Amino acid sequence: MRLLDDSNEPSPRGRGGTSWRPPADDELSWFRPDAVLPERPRPLDATFAVPAFTFGLTHSLVSLYFPLYEVRHRLVDGHLYLATVPSPMAQRNLAAQMRRVRDSSLRFSRNIRAGWEPSARREVEEYNERMAAFPPAGATDAEVADTVPRLRRTRGNQWFISIRAVIAPTAMLQTGVGETPIAEALAVVQEMRDLVVGLGTAELDAAVGRVAGRLVANGCIAAPNDVDWLEISEMRDALQHGGDRRGFIAERQAAAAVPPAAESPPTIGPPLPPDAPHMYLVREVLTLIAG
Repeated sequence: MRLLDDSNEPSPRGRGGTSWRPPADDELSWFRPDAVLPERPRPLDATFAVPAFTFGLTHSLVSLYFPLYEVRHRLVDGHLYLATVPSPMAQRNLAAQMRRVRDSSLRFSRNIRAGWEPSARREVEEYNERMAAFPPAGATDAEVADTVPRLRRTRGNQWFISIRAVIAPTAMLQTGVGETPIAEALAVVQEMRDLVVGLGTAELDAAVGRVAGRLVANGCIAAPNDVDWLEISEMRDALQHGGDRRGFIAERQAAAAVPPAAESPPTIGPPLPPDAPHMYLVREVLTLIAG
């Protein structure tokens, strides 16, 4: 199952057909993720790799009817936090929603190996091949700038298919839903991590490095790793319009080198009930991804 873009989230309705407004960030409970995400992401990670991850995580869990609306990310004093947004549609009849979670997950958790091979695994490999081929041969800097969002979407789709086919069903299996022996499921999880966390991250970093090489050649940045200090929109702007970004980057590096006044807490915002439906198995999914 392929996702073509990250703008296809449905607009839920409240009770009685009235429009529902997703809660503001300050209304949510935020926690530090134990996952394959940097604790203090630099600007490019915060606007590229992290949104790709939360996009894939959101759509994979929603596609399996997990009782949440979306997974959000934010930085607080430079530290990365995640939050899950409750789904009013799911909570209207939570018992029925949880039956849908079980039934949809059984499609994969009955035999996680069969859900992974050959189609999901091959799709994951295709995304690695796309990242390895980025930027397109012969593309101008402006054309590369236009296709950078596709690279982020490719990574998000890779997270989507792997979490949907392997990680979430294994989390369900650990609760007793499914028939796959747990040792076999964890072996598939490791295969997925090798392809997505290992090779996928390396291919993504290499693709970004090739873009950074263009910026070095154009005099926009001093060294390839300096691209990490640009947001995705700033990286695209540098490709399209050039310009020396070295002083700007140095200011960001200096600001990041100053330690925060206090350690950021593990959670921020209103207390989260331990049985909050929108947190169902989310931490377990993140733990499986982290390995």
